[in-house]
Amino acid sequence: MYTYIHCGRIKEAVTLGKPFKVRLEYREGTSDKWWELTYDPFLSNYVLCNHGRTGSAGRFTPFEYDAQKAAEKAWEKIEKGYDHVSGSWQQLPEGMFGMADAGRRVKLPPPYEQVTRLTRAGDAYRAEDAEGNLISLLSVAGAEKLKKLMGAA
Repeated sequence: MYTYIHCGRIKEAVTLGKPFKVRLEYREGTSDKWWELTYDPFLSNYVLCNHGRTGSAGRFTPFEYDAQKAAEKAWEKIEKGYDHVSGSWQQLPEGMFGMADAGRRVKLPPPYEQVTRLTRAGDAYRAEDAEGNLISLLSVAGAEKLKKLMGAA
């Protein structure tokens, strides 16, 4: 669902609306901790930040940052000695930020490329595949973004 990216690509990924994670770790002396950013434009307009000791689930309520603040925080962690988890980040795949497919439909990242319909479910939307299987629950704003990307708005 998420592409692990280098912290230098945060603002670009947010600007283009691409889901991602950045995972950093710090191990020195008795310290063994992690710090992670997660962004999914279909669920929130913010980059979520969670952190904790290795083996823990982290904070109960993650911090929310805009793209600029998230990038600044990531670089602060790098300066303090945190490093990307070995093998966790890659260059973004060729075409990941491309907008046009063969038709009007945009190439969406997993799992959203499977979505064929959105149905209202109370204060949220169900993103479903052709068989009606739930792919994701979306906020109203997230559903509107997905509709636009799918050419349905």
